[in-house]
Amino acid sequence: MASKTLLLLTVLFILNSGYGHAQSLNDHNSVFIDATTGVSIAGNSFTREFTPTRAIGLNVCLPFLKGQLEGGLRYTLYNGHAPTSVSSDFHTEFIYTGWSYPVNITSWYQIGPELRFGATRFSYNQSKVYRNGPFRFVTDPIDIEFSYELALRNQFRLSNHWSIHATLLYNHTYTRHPLPVTMVSGGISYAFTEPKWLKTFIK
Repeated sequence: MASKTLLLLTVLFILNSGYGHAQSLNDHNSVFIDATTGVSIAGNSFTREFTPTRAIGLNVCLPFLKGQLEGGLRYTLYNGHAPTSVSSDFHTEFIYTGWSYPVNITSWYQIGPELRFGATRFSYNQSKVYRNGPFRFVTDPIDIEFSYELALRNQFRLSNHWSIHATLLYNHTYTRHPLPVTMVSGGISYAFTEPKWLKTFIK
C-alpha cells in the first residue's frame, strides 16, 4: 500500500511540475525521479536464515548545497528458512532521507557517494521465536528500527531527460540482531527542471 501511494504521489508531482526544458546531468537545477530494483549479493548469519529477494523502490533527488538531497522508499521481501509451524517470511519498507555528491566524469556519466538515514519497518505474520540450530530470533508482528545506508551510485545519461543507474549499497538496520545487507540495485531515472516553488521551499 505504501509503495502504491508513493508511486501515485510521484506521478502527480511530475504532472503538476511541468516537464521544463531539456536537462543534462551536470545541471544543478534538475530533479530526478528514480525507479529501482535490487538484489542481495553478500550473505551473513541473518540473511542465510532470512533470504532477501528482489527489492523495488522509488527515490527522489533534488539539488541541495553542492550535492543532492534524497528521499525514498524501498520494499524487500525476505524468505524465512527457520523450521516453524508458521511462515517465517516477512517484508520490510525502508523509508529514508539522505545526501549525495555526484561527480561528472564525462558528459554522459557521473558517479557519487551517498549517505542515507531512515527507518525500516518489519512486518511478520505473527509474533514468533524462530530457531534453527544455534540461531534464535524473536519477532514482533510490526517492528520499526533505525537504519543507515552507504551507497555508490553510477548514472549514465540516455537522453536529455532519461538516465539509467547502477548502485552498490550497504544497509545496516539495528534490530535485536543487527541486520546488514549488501545489495546491487539498478533502474531508470527521469529528470525535469526543479519547480520554483520547490526551490523556494528548500532555501
